[in-house]
Amino acid sequence: MYNGGVYIETRNKTPKNDQERMRQTEIKQNLRDAMHRAETGTAGPDWKSTGILLLSLFIGSVIAAIIFN
Repeated sequence: MYNGGVYIETRNKTPKNDQERMRQTEIKQNLRDAMHRAETGTAGPDWKSTGILLLSLFIGSVIAAIIFN
């Protein structure tokens, strides 16, 4: 049987094979989505990098206040 560019043997169609096929399809889709996000630049900074940026700005302002005061 021909199914979307992939030949599938119908005699070995078991729930475990179906589950593995769906898992592989999901992995491929997630990889395509990640590549698309990387190419278009829609993946923004996460919360850790935002927190590090804010913390470094705060520490820098404290140091500047101590030095110039």
